[in-house]
Amino acid sequence: MSGLAGGVFSMRNVSSWFLRTGVTLVVFGMALGLYMATHENFTLMPVHAHMNVIGWLSFFVIGLYYRVNPDAGAGALPVLQYWFLLIGILLMIISLSLFLTTGVAFWGPVAGISGLLMLIGMILFAVTVYKSTGS
Repeated sequence: MSGLAGGVFSMRNVSSWFLRTGVTLVVFGMALGLYMATHENFTLMPVHAHMNVIGWLSFFVIGLYYRVNPDAGAGALPVLQYWFLLIGILLMIISLSLFLTTGVAFWGPVAGISGLLMLIGMILFAVTVYKSTGS
C-alpha cells in the first residue's frame, strides 16, 4: 500500500507514532498538573485527566501492542485509528479547556464530538485486536 499507510506509517512506524504521541501528551499533562498545583487552581483537572489517561495510557499501550504484534500494525486501519484518536484528544484538550475556563456552552458539544472521535478510534483498535488475536 502506498501513501501514508505504506510509507510514513509502516508497521514499525505506527507503533512509534503512538509511543511518541503518548509520551508527548503525558509530559504536557504532567506539566498542566504541576501548573494547577502551584497555582492551587484545579479547574482544568478533567483536561489533565484526559491527557494522562487517553493521551498517555491509551496511546502508549496501543503503541506497545503494535510493537509486540507488528503484523497488526500493517495496513490502513491502524493509521485511521491513530488519526481518529489524535484529532479526538487534541480537540478534547482544546474544547474542554475552553468550556471549563470560559463557560461558553458551544464548547460542551465540541468536547462531546471529540469523545465520539476517540470512541471510534478505540473501536477501530478493538477490531484490530480481534482480527490479530483470532485463530
